[in-house]
This record gives sequence, C-alpha cells and structure tokens, in this order.
Amino acid sequence: MQYQAPVLVYATLEDVAALVALVNAGYKARQGYGAPVSRTQRRIAAEVLAAYRTMTKNRHTDVEDTPPTPESRPVVELTTAEVAQLIGKSARQTCRLAQSLGARKVGKAWLWPAPEVHEYAEYLKENS
Repeated sequence: MQYQAPVLVYATLEDVAALVALVNAGYKARQGYGAPVSRTQRRIAAEVLAAYRTMTKNRHTDVEDTPPTPESRPVVELTTAEVAQLIGKSARQTCRLAQSLGARKVGKAWLWPAPEVHEYAEYLKENS
C-alpha cells in the first residue's frame, strides 16, 4: 500500500496561521510530555510552516509603496465662541452639541469642523 499525502486547502492567511498555531502547540505538547515526535509529524509541521512563510513573504508585494493622496481641502476649524455666535446659543449650550457636530477637544478647548457647523446653522435657520 502506497502512502498518499492528504491535500488541505486553506484560502486565507488567517486559516494558515491558525493551522500553524495548532500544529506547533501539538508538537510542543508532545515534546513537553516526553513523547517522541515521529518523522511524519515533523514533516507535517515543517510543510505547514513552509506554507505559512510562503504566504507571509509575498503578502505585501501587491501594495503600492505610497498610497495615493486624496485631493482634499484643508480642514477649517472654529472655536467654541465662533460656533456659539453662528448658531445663536451660549458657549455652554454649544459645548453640549460637541459630540453630535464632530468637535474634538484639544486641551480644554473644543475645535469644531466648519462644514458641519455651517450645515447645522443652516438647519436651525430653516427650522426656526
């Protein structure tokens, strides 16, 4: 009877990485228990590790060196006082809207994205 190697197909790098982890854990456990590791087990571990190394060696070759930079305008940010004046509320009331309008906190001050603030101000004018 002739031995035929089983064919295993793993499509993703995550699958092969999980298989490597399982094989290595089993291999180390056998060594830890003092059980001998057979030639077949060593061969399987080596083949799985070789497949993993082949997949990881080439995984970044299809990515461009530098990603293209999108054509974008610089972000204009407003202070809390400017936003409060635009929407007609106090600074304290304005700060309560920080998360919903996408403001970010820098130190103790809030910086507000101008497009969202202007859109919100227009919304308030239309619905008042």
